Amino acid sequence: MHVAETMVRSRTKGVIVNISSIAGRVSTPVNGVYSASKFALEALSERVRTDLRWPVHIAKYLEKVELPV
Repeated sequence: MHVAETMVRSRTKGVIVNISSIAGRVSTPVNGVYSASKFALEALSERVRTDLRWPVHIAKYLEKVELPV
């Protein structure tokens, strides 16, 4: 993230894409640590978005998580 942020700052525009998981928004007892790491990525994306402002976009792709039955 730091490298991408530095590159975007030097160019004054761009897109940073973070690949996360829906588990960052919905947690279950089985995947607490995994969900916490994905939630942290969500928070980091928001922090970078507000720091860099327009015309930089932070795109978040949320993967579907298959939970074991």
